Amino acid sequence: KTAESAGAGNGCLDAAGSCELSAGSYLYDGDLSLNGDLDLDTSGGNITVIVDGTLDIGNHEVTVTDSNPDHGVTYYINDSLQATGDAFVGTDDPAVPDDRAVPEADRNVFYVGKGLFDSASGIGTVDFDAVIYAPDATLDINGNGGFTGSIIVDEIDELKGSIEVEYDSDLADTTIDLTGAADLITYLHVSHNEIRVELTGS
Repeated sequence: KTAESAGAGNGCLDAAGSCELSAGSYLYDGDLSLNGDLDLDTSGGNITVIVDGTLDIGNHEVTVTDSNPDHGVTYYINDSLQATGDAFVGTDDPAVPDDRAVPEADRNVFYVGKGLFDSASGIGTVDFDAVIYAPDATLDINGNGGFTGSIIVDEIDELKGSIEVEYDSDLADTTIDLTGAADLITYLHVSHNEIRVELTGS
């Protein structure tokens, strides 16, 4: 509602081809299927993408294109997040053309209202470097996916294929702020150590 009242537009999100967004907030009213790659230049500040429906990345790349670690992209998706084929979400190193950077999952944070990769067509071989918070979603993956970062879902129903999830240790100090909620989610590093105590008589 805040973005809507502020008159946020959708930029080039519904363009016929690739799209580039810079710092600011973008609102798409309804289901959005990307028609090309999405480049996100956060060198001037953070980017917020709000989709009041389902976001279908398809077989495209969604890439943060600058190397400023202090800025990132937050996605608010009212319905489902979908991707398929060789879809990629992550960061690029602009100094090394055509070479993906070391994963920075905290620079792509998704808040998903309902479904996550729940399309019957499957996910293909998607590659995500991101934090995905979808507490009401059931994860049902048909395909081979690679995820670096964190995925939070209600339950995992069925995996048809293989999925590799690698925790990004840089998330240890990351807090997900749920606007309007009383609770915060913080990633903690937890270790288990055994201590043996021997009591001796005096």
